[in-house]
Amino acid sequence: IFAIVSLYSFCKVRNIGLALRNMYNSHQISNYQTNPVDKHRTIEISDCGIKAVEFDIEPGSEKYHQLHASGQEAVRSFFEM
Repeated sequence: IFAIVSLYSFCKVRNIGLALRNMYNSHQISNYQTNPVDKHRTIEISDCGIKAVEFDIEPGSEKYHQLHASGQEAVRSFFEM
């Protein structure tokens, strides 16, 4: 609890639930990168340099097509292994 309080006061976190979820997701990502079982069954898809908070991507836009093509290529590569 002390670490959460310190994190809250240090970062001025407005939503503690969101902060905890982000810490959990961070742990999950680092765990999969070091765990060979998880690495073997995970498809890594490039984000094409597009930020995770870009919510205004319209279907049919260049960014949309880049992400779609990246996902298709990652899935093809995964199943060709």
